Amino acid sequence: TRGVRINSLAQSAFKNTEAQAIMNTWGLGFNDNMIKCRARKLPTQNINLLETSISLRDTTDWNSALRNVKFVEPVNLINWAVIFSTLCEHPYTITDNLKAAGRSFGIRVEEPKFVEIKSESASDYLGAISQLKKENPQIIVVLLENKRKDRYDAIKRECNLIHGLITQVVVDKNLNRPQTVLSIASKILQQINSKLGGELWTINIQLAKTMIVGIDVCHDTSNSENGKKSMAGFCASINNNFSKYFSRVVAQERGKEIICAMAQLMESALKTYTIKNRELPQRIIVYRDGVGDGMLQEVVTTEVAQIKESFKLIHQQYNPELIVIVVKKRINTRLFSIVNGRLDNAVAGTIVDQDIVHKGWYDFYLISQSVRQGTVTPTHYHVIENSTILTADFIQNLTYKLCHLYYNWQGTIRVPAPCQYAHKLAFLVGQSIHKEPLEKMRCNLYFL
Repeated sequence: TRGVRINSLAQSAFKNTEAQAIMNTWGLGFNDNMIKCRARKLPTQNINLLETSISLRDTTDWNSALRNVKFVEPVNLINWAVIFSTLCEHPYTITDNLKAAGRSFGIRVEEPKFVEIKSESASDYLGAISQLKKENPQIIVVLLENKRKDRYDAIKRECNLIHGLITQVVVDKNLNRPQTVLSIASKILQQINSKLGGELWTINIQLAKTMIVGIDVCHDTSNSENGKKSMAGFCASINNNFSKYFSRVVAQERGKEIICAMAQLMESALKTYTIKNRELPQRIIVYRDGVGDGMLQEVVTTEVAQIKESFKLIHQQYNPELIVIVVKKRINTRLFSIVNGRLDNAVAGTIVDQDIVHKGWYDFYLISQSVRQGTVTPTHYHVIENSTILTADFIQNLTYKLCHLYYNWQGTIRVPAPCQYAHKLAFLVGQSIHKEPLEKMRCNLYFL
């Protein structure tokens, strides 16, 4: 295992006189074993569904637990369409499979309007989309023979930048595997339900009048002028279950990680939250992904300052409580538990906030996911702003709970859901769309 190899390397360096001499010249040294630190296991969470609550003991894979359950807020598929080319082998089977999945989830799936096109060319797909726009469908499912990037990008640009239509792109061959087709249809329907504003499951989070924000930056890959820019994804919760989000994306100089339009992003999120809830949030919690230790002070002086500036753009007397947490995934730290004298992966929910954290910092390590192969990597969280009375224990538990609320995966993920949503948004725009989508789409998870 990796733990054994790490210990073996350290002991070899410790015993090697030549290696010791080199390290001594640098004032460095290895312990002959890894550091032992104190850790805690956060409570196992319950997943709340419409008619039941499921305790996920010692597992972060929910595939079996979420079979034949009713979602919290199912959205029926009534007015929808399927576009397919003559090259697709079994285009009509998608309806039967989605209906079968819908029965177990409490989602009614009506017959769609099928639109057949003559070729797989992007222009044929775009023409069909333009015609369907007149019927104002809830969603358009686009069947492709293969997921060729230029065609996928053209479809996403047409729907997100011109028509404001929600789409679900499906590779046709994935629906032609009898052993897995129902499982795939279930995941497609979960994505569709999430994109249409439904809720799949919730977690018990005792935190009222609070807006939670996730922020991440991805780089544009196009060869156009926008290809020289970076895309900052911004997602802010707009309901009490932290399952529905307002989103925006802004372009800035390529390679620039610090967001210059933070005040405008936060102002628009606060206005939307007020429309949805008829009041402003009393507390704002921001998870900022994508910055390293060397940029922490710049985040404080630039982004945190802009966030506070946005409060005054809303109202001069508006001064909500604020927490800003930097999320770091690209780290070298690995945590192992000792089980019967042997090193093993630490379980999901393991938290370390002693011994190996920074002096003078308010930081902690959390393992929120499990892996079937290899070594699990913790995520490092650094609280750089906190004007609340929430305890460290509460913030750590909240962070773990939020890792359960990403609707594009049946299980826990490495970062809080709003962070992952912000990443998905920035990635879609940076890779495929290259501009901010229409304003009408900002309160849908269309980017899943």
